Amino acid sequence: MGNLNQNINYDEFKLNLISDILQLDCKSWQGNYILHKSNNDMVLSYYKALAFDDMLPGDVKRNAAQQFNDLQLGFKDQFFVTFKDFNDIINDHYEYRYCKFYLLDDEGKLNFGLSFSKKNAIDIDLNNDKLFRLENEIFIPDNFLIKKNEFTKQDGFRDQIKIKIPSKKVTEMIQFELPIIRDYNERVSHSFIIQKLKFTMLKFPADYEDKYGNTYKSDRISFSVKPYLPEVNDNLINDFDAGDLKP
Repeated sequence: MGNLNQNINYDEFKLNLISDILQLDCKSWQGNYILHKSNNDMVLSYYKALAFDDMLPGDVKRNAAQQFNDLQLGFKDQFFVTFKDFNDIINDHYEYRYCKFYLLDDEGKLNFGLSFSKKNAIDIDLNNDKLFRLENEIFIPDNFLIKKNEFTKQDGFRDQIKIKIPSKKVTEMIQFELPIIRDYNERVSHSFIIQKLKFTMLKFPADYEDKYGNTYKSDRISFSVKPYLPEVNDNLINDFDAGDLKP
């Protein structure tokens, strides 16, 4: 395993840990395997992740990302979030059950609001929910209610999406159970130094239900997430999507 510890701060040399925790999807291990910047074709497969139940096949993710861009809404299609700050916020709010990502109209640009809540509901409880807004790749404390209302107002972003996809409800919020987020963060950062997470906006194809048996994602807006590892071919890192789309 040569320089595993040097490159990814991992010093456990057991094949069962390498295959399960490190999650490198290699067909065979032949003696020393060197991990360094030139290994751009390494397949990083988070196939046993405890969180984000849905692992998107690469072709599905690329198709869904392209379909989002084909809507020609002029929205930003990728967001980066600094991992350490995000992980700290998640761990600081362990007593909440839900982690909610709201779509915002942030001064004419698509953005994310983050809410920690104990309620399975799309509405924001200003008295009890903890609110943050994404700014410069970090979630900062912010009451984003006005920006959420801008997204849903008449002729706003929600209506623009509805014109493009008239057969479906427009996603306003993507909800996760907070323990799932915590498990995911722990798993992906166990063996790799993760600087950022990469969120990619998606519009699932209309035949998604027929192909994958998912009854509520077909033709709907969502996002996928994966670790951002600039030294690795981005197409070889699996995306996950397990959010509950609201409404």
